Amino acid sequence: MKSILPAIALCTGLSLTPWAQAEISIVHITKVEQDLYKTTEGQYIETSSCFLEANGERTVLDYVKYRCNNNLQLAPDQSCQVQFVFN
Repeated sequence: MKSILPAIALCTGLSLTPWAQAEISIVHITKVEQDLYKTTEGQYIETSSCFLEANGERTVLDYVKYRCNNNLQLAPDQSCQVQFVFN
């Protein structure tokens, strides 16, 4: 239990800091493989347990490095947790 509390405090603290402003952008993605998508700009989006089938689909990416609740949303009822975005 002691190891879980610092992780919760870290995630909560980082999401509330003023410098961690949300980076919300519209991206078009294509599925490369399970839990890996590529944008038309050349960035890769690594997700967790995501089953979205995408081939140039327009999505909303809400991502801030080191934040715990990043997501990729294709439709109101279709979203995935984003682990990492890289080039």
